[in-house]
Amino acid sequence: MEAAAEASGIAARIKVKDTRAALIEHFAGGRFIHPGALIAPPAEEVSAWAHRFAAAAPDAEEQEVVLPDPEAEASSADDEAEFRDAAE
Repeated sequence: MEAAAEASGIAARIKVKDTRAALIEHFAGGRFIHPGALIAPPAEEVSAWAHRFAAAAPDAEEQEVVLPDPEAEASSADDEAEFRDAAE
């Protein structure tokens, strides 16, 4: 809990429940993703990989490389969270 608070720029409290409360208050309007969960490769690396393998395709001139939009994925996750809230 303390490591997550420090990674988020929140000072650790004496009691863990106070640290947890500070984290909840800090991220009340947003989303907390632990830094250890960010395992996606950099966008440049993914783009280079996609272009390298797209060039190996026999009809590479006709194919367009389309990379997923991280903002679209985030909005779909927000929609899913809103659906869960409404379902409860």
